[in-house]
Parts: sequence; C-alpha cells; structure tokens
Amino acid sequence: MAEVKPPERFRILIIGRANAGKTSILRAVCGVEEEPKVYDQHGFEIVPEGVLEANNVDETHSLEARNAEDIFEAHHPGDDEPDQITSTSTRSGFRSTLRSIRAYIMCRDSNILASHQREVLDSAPSPRREPESILSPTSLRGEHRIDYELRFPSNPGFAFHDSRGFESGATKELELVRNFIKEKASLGSMRNQLHAIWYCFPADSNRLMTAAEQEFFDKIDTGSVPVIAIVTKFDALDADACSALCGPNLPFEVAKERAPQHATERFNRERLPLIKGLAHPPKAVVCLRNMHDRKSPAVIQKAASELIKSTESALNSDALKMLLIQAQHVNLELCMTGAVDHVGIKEAAQMVEAGADTLSQLQEGLVVKIFRWFPTIWQDFARAFINALTPLLSSLAAMTAPLQVLFVGITAVIIAADSFWLSPGNPDGQLVTISLAKYFESSRADHVRVAILEALHKVGGSYDHLDVAALQKIALNNHTASARPGPIAMSSHLT
Repeated sequence: MAEVKPPERFRILIIGRANAGKTSILRAVCGVEEEPKVYDQHGFEIVPEGVLEANNVDETHSLEARNAEDIFEAHHPGDDEPDQITSTSTRSGFRSTLRSIRAYIMCRDSNILASHQREVLDSAPSPRREPESILSPTSLRGEHRIDYELRFPSNPGFAFHDSRGFESGATKELELVRNFIKEKASLGSMRNQLHAIWYCFPADSNRLMTAAEQEFFDKIDTGSVPVIAIVTKFDALDADACSALCGPNLPFEVAKERAPQHATERFNRERLPLIKGLAHPPKAVVCLRNMHDRKSPAVIQKAASELIKSTESALNSDALKMLLIQAQHVNLELCMTGAVDHVGIKEAAQMVEAGADTLSQLQEGLVVKIFRWFPTIWQDFARAFINALTPLLSSLAAMTAPLQVLFVGITAVIIAADSFWLSPGNPDGQLVTISLAKYFESSRADHVRVAILEALHKVGGSYDHLDVAALQKIALNNHTASARPGPIAMSSHLT
C-alpha cells in the first residue's frame, strides 16, 4: 500500500471586507513583515505588475504594444486582495494591462500625438512610481481569483486563499466562494484540501455582520472545514466602552482600564448570541485587539496565538492539528503545549502502570511523536535524544516506572524546545545532546521531577486524574527561555 504523503502546508481561506485587518492577521500569524508571494492554481509564481513595470518599462520603452501583449497577463483582485499581478507563465494578456503599458509608453514619448495620449489615458490608470503592496487595501480592483495562493517566503508552512467578502447583493461572490469550498472538499488529497476558514468582521464598522455575510453562514455548509469568526479591530469597542464608562464619578484612567472587560461583556451579551444563532455558526469566535500596533509585538503574538489555538481546537484531525502548530513556528509555546496534549505522555504512563508496556518499549515511539510537533526538530533527532539520555537513566532508578515515563516525556518536550530555541530553523543532533546535558547539569531536571510528583500528589497519586494542563505548565516553566533555576522546595509528603 502506497504511503499517504502528508500535506506540506496548512491551507486557509480568509474572508473579509476591505480594511477588515486581514493583512495584519496574516503577518502576525506567520511572524513576518514581508510581502507574500502569489502562486496560480498550477503552482506558477505570479509577479506584481508594478514590479514588472518598474523593472521592464524603462528598458522596453521602444516595445510596440503587440510585443507587450505576448509577455504580460494581468490579474485584478478584489477588496483587500493582492494587487494587480502578472503571470510569467503565460503569453496571453488582458486588455487592461495592455492599456496600462501603452499609456505608460505613450506618456513618456513626446512624439506621440496628444490625441492618442488622451485616448489611452482615459482608459488606463496612471503609472505608479513605486509598486504597491500585494496586500494593499488601496490596490487597483478588478476580477477576483480566490484560487490563487498567498505564501510568505519566511514561513512557507501556510497557504492562504483570499476572498474580498460579501457586499449587499453579492450573489456572484457568494457562489464563487461556495464553489471554491465545494471544489476543495472534493479533492481526495489532504494536501490540496481546504483546512480552515477565517471570516473577518471589523468591529469598527456600523454593522458587525451585513445581510450578505449572514447569508454565507445561513446557506453555506462548509462540512468538516471549520470556520473561525475573527472580530478584528476590537479596540474600537474598547474606545466606545471607555466613553460610556467615563463620567464625573469615574476618572478617565480607571474607565480606560475597565474598558476592555466592559467591551467584551457587552459583545458577549449583545452580539455573540446573534453569531451563535446562525444556521451554520462558526466553530469559534476570536476577538483581536491592537493588531496594527507594531510597538507592542507581545500583544500581537498573544492575539495570533489565541487565533491558532482556537483553530487547532476546531480541527477534527490530529494530523492537521500538528501541521497547523508546525506552520506557525514563531510560537514555541504552542508547539510545547500541543506535544504534551496530543502525543499521549499521560496515557503512556497509564499503560506502564497497568503493566501493558515498559519504558524501553514505549520510549522511542513516544520521543519521535514529541519531536514531530516541532517544525525543524526532525525525527532523526529523537535517536540523538535517546542516545544521550540512556547513560543518565540510572539517576531515575528511584522513580517508579510510570513516573519515569512522565519524566522522559516532559524532558523530551523541553529538550526539543531548547534545541529549536537555541538555533531556530537550523538545528542538528548535537544541539539536542548539548541541551540535554545542560538540562541535567542545572537544577531543571530536579525541578521537573519534583513538579511531577507535586502534580500527582494533588490528585491523590492517580494517573487517571492527572491534569494534562499541569504537565504543560511544568514543561513551559522549565524550557530554557522561561526557566528560572533556583533552590528546590521539597514538600513534606515528598521527603
């Protein structure tokens, strides 16, 4: 039986009106400031028209229009969509691009008759001095291509499809999205299927959801593809809440501090029930604040993490959950919590306690599964971890077998995170060995052992009732970037 090849990218359809904040969301999730590259449905890269104009028009000033027709093809996206783009993979072109090129050439040539200048300039946009952003909401508009992909070079783990949202009476656009979702769902390979849909609603709009947008949720069943509703620019509601709270009995600074909670409570009371009452409601609703504030990267990363967590929770496939966490490699915390939650460290300890397996039988498979949750820690490094850990296992002799499983599992999560943190994007097996040695040389290994015992004591020593969240916290608190080594306070029941 042929091996099923897992998808290389997590594929998301992002829908939203112009100025809904889609650009900020994509960049925050991918951890980049760069422009994405655009690819057509056949995988050919698309080049922005403005870039080609800047690079080629001066050099081809004497080209005749028919020669340009053999080179360029234009694509005109919709609101908040990629800017006009030009395919280098085809020789046919749309007339609008030809008019633009002719206009540019004729405007530069003083020998062209004035009547010809007026004719072409009336039908073409003015040439720009600099190419605009692909994601610029002020880009020239036209035909929309939802099947084109956006990928950021620094984070190719995501493939985004962009829809401009639905205005009143936008039947054509609604059908376009419906057909796209249906087409992707019919593909046999998970590699090309749609994995999630992000629907953006700007909170600073007069109406959170238009009638056309409500029609999407009432008439389109996305099946197994979860829809996440993203309320962008939620800080606009904070400002309204601050104004409502501020008065003679409440100083401005106090009102400003209370405003976010007041805005959230009001949203949950007045608007959230309307969203949940739709025929096909979104699987989750995420409210994002201050995504445009580049002076607060921690706030942006926290918001992006919340969106990823909500998306991951809505997925019904562990393979897709792992793919999503790997794709957003900018957030190591999600990799760590995902590994603890989904690999089955607790379950492995339960199996050993029941006598079904031993640590030696489970160890390699467990470690390999853990390392897979980290984007650049390949499973080959699991062997490096096991080889480095084996001589140190004698120090665990005093621990029961299931306790050893928990310790090895949490330690593997920590070491995978340490190795990635030390050299993101370029780890090697030696980093795993070095990280493990430092882990045992410091007090972190002892901190982890004691913390596991504490967690077990809180549930009466029952592995069945052991809280996975407690294990996640232990791993996060002892990762190199967050660990604070210090004296170990031994509780009376552990001594």
